Amino acid sequence: MMSKPKIHSYEELTLRISELSNLKEVQEAELRRNVRETYEHFLLKNILKRTVKDLAHDEEFINDGFKAVANFVIGKLFDKNSSVKKFVTSILLEKLITPLIKNSKDKIVSFITDLFAKHGNKE
Repeated sequence: MMSKPKIHSYEELTLRISELSNLKEVQEAELRRNVRETYEHFLLKNILKRTVKDLAHDEEFINDGFKAVANFVIGKLFDKNSSVKKFVTSILLEKLITPLIKNSKDKIVSFITDLFAKHGNKE
């Protein structure tokens, strides 16, 4: 709790009023800044940016994601059920593409993060 100094003169009273007015202005500015930061924190674009940034550093998500993407792309390019030749080709491509993706995952994540950052700045 704030101590209440004894005021003995008009000059002391005006000085105390001035101090309290200055304190009020500082507190109001801090409150406005905190409200603005809270509002910006909950904007959808900022939530998406934080989520992408967090996922970019999650090794398990990255490994599972790249494997899923590789399997999806290979599955779409080469339907594994249509023939033995296509099935063998898709396995070979998977063996070739997976290391390429793993070796370039930092570049790919950086590219995706940059896309989100550029999209977020346009709004």
